[in-house]
Amino acid sequence: MEKLHFTDHVTESNDDFRFIVEDQLKASGVNPCSILIEPEGKNTAPAILAASLFAMEADPEGIVLVAPSDHFMPDIKSFHSAVVRGLPEVSKGNIATFGITPTRPDSGFGYLEISEAAGDVPVKIEKFVEKPSLAAAQKMLEAGNYLWNAGIFMFRAKDIVAAFAQYSAKHLKIVREALEKCRPDLSFSRLALEAWFICEAISIDYAIMERADNLVAVPFAAGWSDFGCWDSVWQAMEVDDNGVAVSKNAHAIDCRNSLLRSESGS
Repeated sequence: MEKLHFTDHVTESNDDFRFIVEDQLKASGVNPCSILIEPEGKNTAPAILAASLFAMEADPEGIVLVAPSDHFMPDIKSFHSAVVRGLPEVSKGNIATFGITPTRPDSGFGYLEISEAAGDVPVKIEKFVEKPSLAAAQKMLEAGNYLWNAGIFMFRAKDIVAAFAQYSAKHLKIVREALEKCRPDLSFSRLALEAWFICEAISIDYAIMERADNLVAVPFAAGWSDFGCWDSVWQAMEVDDNGVAVSKNAHAIDCRNSLLRSESGS
């Protein structure tokens, strides 16, 4: 497999979590590098645009891999292989999204309808599907040409900026101003409050992805969890015959279908 080289990453957070983010990155052996502070949450479109504009300052031809912080992939090598499969599409100016091969009908995720049953190669996205009913999710699972929309993207920074210029120019103007007027604060960079405050909150799917015509899906079937709820954490852990998942230093006594977790060090 081609060896991947990642440059310094960019992390975005809000003021309440900035020191927690920095501490947890260090505790994981990761250099915090650049941490952008959002004055308030504006959903994913402004956040991704700010990071992309920031990346372009360092490298006008830079490729951005967008990864939500609450996702878990146990097989990193397989994910890197998926990234490599997506790079040729990105080099052609396409926007790649990583679609997770569904393992069950789930009404908690959005879906991607793709042009053919998922294999190993990138495929054209036909449309985005909002979170469906459980019955509709079951039909999608049986059809075989749907993927979970994980919200993991890869593109050249200049291509996503061009997409904003075409589909959401008002966001591009405002976010660019917020970044240009960004000010340092200790080891962080604060996006300008005045500009950021008037920016419309909108997801990247609504702002760009559902409107762009240069999207491809990179299928990924090697395991993925969105830790947005405790049920997702339970599903990602090893469970016993009683459906009980136990972390280190926690003990189960006559439990069924439970998650027991302890933060205690002893």
